[in-house]
Amino acid sequence: MAAELTIAPEAQQDVDEAYSWYEDRRPGLGEEFLGCVDACIQTICRMPELYAKVHEEYRRALVRRFPYAIFYEHTGGKVTIYELGTLFPTVNNLSNFLLLRFCNSPWVDVLIPNPDKPEK
Repeated sequence: MAAELTIAPEAQQDVDEAYSWYEDRRPGLGEEFLGCVDACIQTICRMPELYAKVHEEYRRALVRRFPYAIFYEHTGGKVTIYELGTLFPTVNNLSNFLLLRFCNSPWVDVLIPNPDKPEK
């Protein structure tokens, strides 16, 4: 049985922006992107525990053919998608979702080194 799906407004905005970007590059590419995102979401709903936890109860599913990941949570038969994040390794593209989730974690110093903080 497929899990009930909720998509956060921020995640929908991420999808819309990426669709527009791909469609601007080549007509039809945005549609291909949406198809891959939809296939990934359907897999998440059918098998929500398939993908590994990346932090606490949050999981990450990779979108085929495109450099994006879907960050979601599965609890009580419900799937909540929080973000479609790009996998480009630049500081400007770091996921706001992950930054917020890791802000109380020692990982934040790994993700964004603080030059004012003394080394241990």
